[in-house]
This record gives sequence, C-alpha cells and structure tokens, in this order.
Amino acid sequence: VAAAPSAAPATPPATVGSVLNPCPPATTGEAGSPPAEGSGKVPSLLAGATLGLRVEKGDVHYVDKVSKADYRVAGLDIDAKNLGLGSTMNVKLKAPLKGQTPSLSFEGPVEASGEITPVLVGSSVRAARGEFRVDASPLKVEMPGKFKKPAGMPLVLKGKLDGNEKETLIELLELSFHDFRFFAKGRVALQPLNARLDFSADPLKLEKAREFAPILSEYDVKGTATFNARAELDPASLRLNGGLRLSDGSLFPKAYLRA
Repeated sequence: VAAAPSAAPATPPATVGSVLNPCPPATTGEAGSPPAEGSGKVPSLLAGATLGLRVEKGDVHYVDKVSKADYRVAGLDIDAKNLGLGSTMNVKLKAPLKGQTPSLSFEGPVEASGEITPVLVGSSVRAARGEFRVDASPLKVEMPGKFKKPAGMPLVLKGKLDGNEKETLIELLELSFHDFRFFAKGRVALQPLNARLDFSADPLKLEKAREFAPILSEYDVKGTATFNARAELDPASLRLNGGLRLSDGSLFPKAYLRA
C-alpha cells in the first residue's frame, strides 16, 4: 500500500504590501484619523473629465397618489456642455411645467441658463465662479383664494458668483417678482462649512400685493415696508438678525370701513 502523500506546508500569512498582498491599506487623514465625510474630494479622473448632454422634447410625469398630486414636464429641452469639474460648464434648459394638487396648480414654461466654473484645490471642490438666470415669468400659478400669479407677471432669479481657494463670494443674488425685488450677497465656505449672507429689498408698496394675493381683496392695505437681515452659519450654530420697518401703513377690513 502506497504511503499517503504528505500535506502541503501551510501558506504563511500575507503581510501588508508584500508580493502576496500588494494592495496597501487605505490612507488616513491628518493625525491618523479617517478622511472626513463630505470633504468635497472627487476622483482625479473625474476632476479632469468633461461630457455633454442633449435632451430634446423629453417628457417627465410624476403622480403621487397619497397627496393626489400630478406633475408633468412635456417637451423638456436641455443643452449642457463641458459638464465636469475642470472647465466652465454651460447649461441651458427649458421646461414646460404643469402640475395640480388639491391646493395648488401651475402651468407654463420655465427657462434657465448658466455658466459655472468649479474651483478645485487638488481634487477637492472649494468654491465656484459664474453666473446663472432662471426665468419663470410665463408660468401661471394659483392657490385658490390665496395666491394668483398670471402668466407674464415677472418672476426672475439671477446670480453672479466669484470664488477662490477658500470661499465662494455671492456678488449678486436677485429675485424679482411683480414690482418687488429682493437681494442677497455674502460668502460661503465649504471647508469648514460657514457662511454669512445679507438680505435686503427695495421698498415694498403693500397695496401692490392685492394684485397677486386675492386673500387681501377684502382689506384696505396701504404702506411701504423695508427690511434687512443677516444670516450667519458655522458648524455649531445658525444666527439670524434683522429688522422690518413699515411707514404710512394701514390694514382694515373693507366691510369695517363701509360701516
């Protein structure tokens, strides 16, 4: 009877970085700590890659049976060039919207355009530079008895950003609605996250509000309002400060005035 073959010698455990296991362990952050989540780092391959996107006459339909909401985009057009983190991205969009909920309805096109350049430090996104504009003036919106924006009433959001390796500077953020204009400017930093934004508005003629707020039709509203505010954000807190001033103001039910 032939002797049984001897067992093969046990394989010695692989050592990190050896020929048997050439993959070294993942590197850690400073002082041996793991990399912070949300640090903004992207793979170097993606940082230098760009792509384009073109959508013509696209349709999107969403139905929420629980809230009885129906949203549709019929004829979506998107033209996006140089999408990536290493160049200036150009995006143009036109979205004919239509939506219906028990308390809100809207219908009409929204157009948007922008040129945005990410600011990278290594492979981390630190800020952005560029301009953008969103025009929803042709959009018709209605909340029965409370709010009504007819097609053609101005509704435009535009902004201008400048950025460096430390933060994004919001040079201009302007929202125009009807005869009202609201403004914001400030700065936003991602690492660590902190921001300071200042808000203001042109003087608001309150009697103009009746043109889009049917809820005020039974009131005699007059006066001029001005406001300003500041928001400050850091990893530990959010602070808000501001003021509202009303001059020559009045608010009376019309039925009371007739009496």
